[in-house]
Parts: sequence; structure tokens; C-alpha cells
Amino acid sequence: MNKKPFMMLYILAILIATLNYTFAAISGKSDPPLFIIEENGKFGFIDVTGKIVIEPVYDKVEPFSDGLACVLNEEGNVTKKWGYIDKTGKYVIEPHWRILKNSDSAFRENMAVVRYEARYALIDKSGELICEPIFSA
Repeated sequence: MNKKPFMMLYILAILIATLNYTFAAISGKSDPPLFIIEENGKFGFIDVTGKIVIEPVYDKVEPFSDGLACVLNEEGNVTKKWGYIDKTGKYVIEPHWRILKNSDSAFRENMAVVRYEARYALIDKSGELICEPIFSA
């Protein structure tokens, strides 16, 4: 089987996705995506041009979702609590939460699932509990 047509389709799909994000960013219709980078064991984010937007200072990061990224900076953080940053690298929600699995910590429809006092809870984008924790860990 000839793999060349599949490779060409793959490259074309990547090109179209990149152009779509670029045009959306230029037109102001969408925030351009940020991509995770690692330097010397620390993580940060770059934009589509390869420019570092958020310096790699975090021990762990999750991809941006709904404008926020879940990050862990273990320095002085013995309980491994996570916070959320915006696309400028500023904390919107200070490190206060434990997260579940990677994808579960992402904001969707302005809510995220976190672990709170050995139970699961929902928080909003200000870090406030939406409801009392009800699900046991």
C-alpha cells in the first residue's frame, strides 16, 4: 500500500488547521492556540510562531481550555496543589486544588472538576465552589 497519499493528506490537514487558527487570530474571532513546551524539566507555552508566551517555570501543565490552563509549581508546594493561569501567565485561580486526571481538570462551559477535602467538586472560573463537594474520592 502506498503511504504517500496518506502523508500528503496529513500534511494538508495540519496546514489547514494552522491557517485556520492564524486567520481566526488575525480577525480577532478566536484566541490563537498556545502549545506546551519543556525546557530543563520545566513547562511553559509558545504561540504558533514559536515565540515563548509563558516562560517554562511550571513543574506540570495542562493544555489551555476555555481560556485557562491548569498548572503545578511544586516549589514550596508540598501538597501538590494546582492553580489556573490565563494566556498571559497570571494566576486567575491561585494554587489551591488537587486535580483528577489530566483532561478532567480542564474548564468546560466555565466549570472544572477538582478534588476538595477528599471529595470531588465543581469550581467556576473565579475558583469558587459551584456546589458543595458531594462525590467521594
